[in-house]
This record gives sequence, C-alpha cells and structure tokens, in this order.
Amino acid sequence: MAKTPRRSRKSPGRGSKAKGRGGRRRVKRPRRARRPRRVELRGVRLKLREHVAKLKKVEQPSDKVRDAVKRLNRCLAEINKICGPHMLIPLE
Repeated sequence: MAKTPRRSRKSPGRGSKAKGRGGRRRVKRPRRARRPRRVELRGVRLKLREHVAKLKKVEQPSDKVRDAVKRLNRCLAEINKICGPHMLIPLE
C-alpha cells in the first residue's frame, strides 16, 4: 500500500490576498532620477582651499610642501577661470 503525501490544512491561496481590497495592491515604483545637466565643482574648490590652508600652517615647510602650495593655488586659479563664481559647468 503506497502512502499519499500529506497536505497542509491551509488552502494554497489563503494568505495572498489583502482583506477588503479585492486583491493585491500594485507597488508604485519611484521615478528614474534625471541626469544632471551640469557639473558642480564647489566641493573641489572647498577641498583645495582646506588642503592649502593645512600646508601653509607647516612651521618649517620643505621644498615639496612649498611646491604643493604653489601648484594647488594654480589649480584653484584655473578652476575659478573655468567655472566662474558659481562653480557650475553646464553639460549642454
């Protein structure tokens, strides 16, 4: 005599429907983020200024530190020329 497999007491679709709503609710998916139409370099300028200030605080700077300060100041000047006061570069 072959044994029959045991079945659970619950019906198969018992927990799948939400009560009182007549079925499952659709999940609202978030909209895709729009691509930025510009690049903002304000953070880059801020970090450069912070690092220049740290390097200038060195009591007896080596040649390497002096060279780094000069180059970072040059980078700051170039970024200011490119971006202007708003630090934005449009991508159009």
